[in-house]
Amino acid sequence: MNGRLYDFIALFLASGMLTGLVGCANYGSGGGQVPDSSHYASGVNAANRARTDVLDALLEGRPGLSPELSGLQLAVMKQGEVIFSYAKDRVGSHNESTFPPFESRSKVRVASISKLAVSIGIMRLVERGQIDLDADVSQYLGFELENPNFPSEAITVRQLLSHTSSIRDSGHYWLTVGETFTDFFVAGGRYYDNARHFADGEGQQPGAFFTYSNLNFGIAAGIIERVSGQRFDTYMEETVFRPLGLKVGFSPCSITRIAPDLLAPTYRRNNEQGEWIPDGPWRAQVDGRTIACHVGMAPFDREQSPPDRYLDNYVPADNPTFFSPQGGLRASAEDLAVLMKLMLGKGRVGDVQVLRPETVEDMLMPVWTYDAEAINGITDEVEIPGSPNAGLMTSYGLSVHLIDLQAWGLSENRRVLAGHLG
Repeated sequence: MNGRLYDFIALFLASGMLTGLVGCANYGSGGGQVPDSSHYASGVNAANRARTDVLDALLEGRPGLSPELSGLQLAVMKQGEVIFSYAKDRVGSHNESTFPPFESRSKVRVASISKLAVSIGIMRLVERGQIDLDADVSQYLGFELENPNFPSEAITVRQLLSHTSSIRDSGHYWLTVGETFTDFFVAGGRYYDNARHFADGEGQQPGAFFTYSNLNFGIAAGIIERVSGQRFDTYMEETVFRPLGLKVGFSPCSITRIAPDLLAPTYRRNNEQGEWIPDGPWRAQVDGRTIACHVGMAPFDREQSPPDRYLDNYVPADNPTFFSPQGGLRASAEDLAVLMKLMLGKGRVGDVQVLRPETVEDMLMPVWTYDAEAINGITDEVEIPGSPNAGLMTSYGLSVHLIDLQAWGLSENRRVLAGHLG
């Protein structure tokens, strides 16, 4: 990577709850030594007090800053270490007395940052020689996955992880327990619906056009299950999270088992029908008083024990979408900091080498970069051009959102933000 400077930033914003982390360091094969940190240590307390004041103001929605938030959790890293953390909840601590106190270790649904974790899981199989990023995914899935509008173009794992596969959400990207996710992709399937989950248009063949698609990661989870022979959640725990010392998971029920006092809800201003109301009351969106282990499962009271045998009959690769691989990871900002350390450390955290340096480098290399003349992608997290957030995404690696500040006119020098929005 020739010593390119990457500022790693990962943020999650949903339901009025903001969880995030930010950090920076040199990443590249040219490397360079991390400078000594003693030069800022003496002022750290004053700096942290100033940070806390600013974040308190942001949380409360003071005039001129932003609308108020229901809660805020943040970790700041410098030179590979967390130097500041913050956690405060303005809703649950007052109105939801059954919830544990919100703290820096509390686990919330981190939405699309989950995709980065899934990519790490895929890359472990790549390193073992069990997956080829540029091979046709059909050989890993056990069924023929092809875009019927471009039948001669293979869909690859690299394309799935970079949203260039020609797979489309079309408003529906998950199925419930007991359903089979091939119904999305095989003619005659219950949800095939005239191939609505496949792109159809000039220049939108696999590998040519970027459109953000959650369903890509349901497919990626299916590949993990079929290649490893394990359930997606079990594989991620054993192969990615446990080696890193992380007590996180893709189900709130797994959190209630391993860290019962740390599962925290996210909130949204809704009416009782779940419709967004800007000045309405804060209501728990997920992981509130009731919890559903997975999509489509009956919720139960969070003080009760989750059902023990609800996945006994699940066959790996039948329907990994109900694990919510695209956005269901429950983790804290401190947990995300460990994933950041993994990327900054070229695959290593402490004494644990989870990925090879060249693997991390591959993840950070742009697979797709927006070409305004060719119009080779939709630059937002939606499938319809012209949204208010158009231009947000202009470069993407393997589940890594890349922003070149120089190209955006925000820096005189080449400086790239790398991470993922939630």
